[in-house]
Amino acid sequence: MNKTDMIQNYISSLDSINIETHANCTMEKEHPECPILIRKEYFGSHRLGMDVLQRLLVELDQYGYKGRIGLHHYSEPLMDKKILDKIKLCVKYCPNAKVNIYTNGELLTLELAERLMDEGVYWLQISAYSKSEYERLSQISDTLKIKYHDQKIVVTDQKLDGRISIYERSNVNLTSGCQMIHDLLIITNNGELQLCCYDYLKKYHFGNININTLTQILENSNFLEMRENLIKGYRSKYDICSRCSHSRMI
Repeated sequence: MNKTDMIQNYISSLDSINIETHANCTMEKEHPECPILIRKEYFGSHRLGMDVLQRLLVELDQYGYKGRIGLHHYSEPLMDKKILDKIKLCVKYCPNAKVNIYTNGELLTLELAERLMDEGVYWLQISAYSKSEYERLSQISDTLKIKYHDQKIVVTDQKLDGRISIYERSNVNLTSGCQMIHDLLIITNNGELQLCCYDYLKKYHFGNININTLTQILENSNFLEMRENLIKGYRSKYDICSRCSHSRMI
């Protein structure tokens, strides 16, 4: 299979693309195990431009992308003052994809939730980190479900994760394929392709959509080769992947 066909197959078969539109989170100071603060220390605080996002969406649509577009990654999407405009861009320029908002819910009100759904959010995923927040957010979710029958609204009782230690973990000797890189593509707030959510220091470099198109990055980097190796279970070829026990192929 030539590189053009590989890129076509890759993009059209992806389950989800996370596009981190900015660098901040409402919980960044109360969640010391989240990498968001150390990333800002290393890389600075950036915002992905509307023009860059639009160009990426047009490119995805040309490849027939039909998966989810998440306007989040480590960041809290509802802190982005232009989040509604960015949802509109997704709906306009990549209409066959499904817009996904993954939020911790701290800024979520019923009014804002309705605006998100009205602008075209297909999947609203809300993480509650306390009993009181779970109850409040569940009330919002129950109200939304009455009105938005064809869209997904999910509230989960969430715990804080500890991925920040990944670079110091011991080799786990797994040989199973990685579901995460199979399903998900990540664009960081400064426009870089990132291997996965665990490589928060971006030890592996592929390219930047502020400079090149996604196609050019995939053509000229070893991203697709790494992905194929990790799907086959060759985790030991890459330091961070040899330390990771997350995601088994199913």
